[in-house]
Amino acid sequence: MLLLLAHIALAQAQECPNVQDSVDKAYVAFEDAETELAREEIQQAYQSLGCQQEPVPTAALMELYHLDALTALSAEDVQGATYATIRAISANPSVSPPQSMGPEIAEMHATWSARLKDSKVTLMMEDPEA
Repeated sequence: MLLLLAHIALAQAQECPNVQDSVDKAYVAFEDAETELAREEIQQAYQSLGCQQEPVPTAALMELYHLDALTALSAEDVQGATYATIRAISANPSVSPPQSMGPEIAEMHATWSARLKDSKVTLMMEDPEA
């Protein structure tokens, strides 16, 4: 029985994409002007957040959120870019998007940082055993 449970846990871990790998693939797709493919990789990264066995590094999350904002803006999805920017600021308000992402993303980040600077975010951890 224990062997079966270990095998199932291993299979689930193998099926859960690494967030950083998805972000890296999304960057490559975006740089190749494959915006839709990049957005699909970003969605895969978001979906995989719930199955990670280890905490996702903050740097990977920030890259995900900033790239999400950039690809959304490139696809003329202003609302999606705004939501991604707010997620980035909520996760770590001191990390700005890379300058390489351009002035529009930087301006959006600065605007929302100013608007949200006095806001608080409450995180609740769910017990998967409960």
